[in-house]
Amino acid sequence: MASDAKPRFYALIFGQCIGLLIVLLGMIFHWCGIGNAKVPSAVTGRVLAICALLIISIVIPLINFFSKLIAQLANRKVDGTETFADNVRAVQGLIWVYVYADLFLLTYLVHTTGGVSGSMFTGVFLMLPYIPLILRLNQKDVLRARWLAVLCSGGILLSFLMSHFHFYEYKANQYELAFDLSITTVTMLALILPLVELSILRNEVEETGG
Repeated sequence: MASDAKPRFYALIFGQCIGLLIVLLGMIFHWCGIGNAKVPSAVTGRVLAICALLIISIVIPLINFFSKLIAQLANRKVDGTETFADNVRAVQGLIWVYVYADLFLLTYLVHTTGGVSGSMFTGVFLMLPYIPLILRLNQKDVLRARWLAVLCSGGILLSFLMSHFHFYEYKANQYELAFDLSITTVTMLALILPLVELSILRNEVEETGG
């Protein structure tokens, strides 16, 4: 089962890296003033805080993994404690903690950038339920993914209410050129993410002769 967990660990960390890129590149055209776009400093601060949380989510699981790897390369005696990458339960738990945390951060990000019609990040709601299905370790993950899809639908509904009642910090689509570039970039990255995660898992199967 460790061979099942490790590629999913790699794919999960890669997914968080792509998530970070989605946030940064989704905002970069507005930050650069394309089409005279202007971003309030308060909105920039909130987006950077989300980026910081994503960076933390990438670094923390790698600390245990790389500390053991470095010790092994240095020929030091390493105890039998499994890393995140080797432990099936740890990886499975990490997947779901991250998926739910990402859903919360995405909902807040959509609120910050304009609601269902004004934010370039709304489409990511459609991609999120596929991640635990791609990285599933057992049937429980499939059942949980159904509830995740329901929660993502709730996120979309909340995004609609944000737009309808003007409950947002900044309406990104008011700057048409910057918004078009942003939503194109976000959509392409959201498409690349599951494809690369599938490639990681497929390569691991081929290497292990599965």
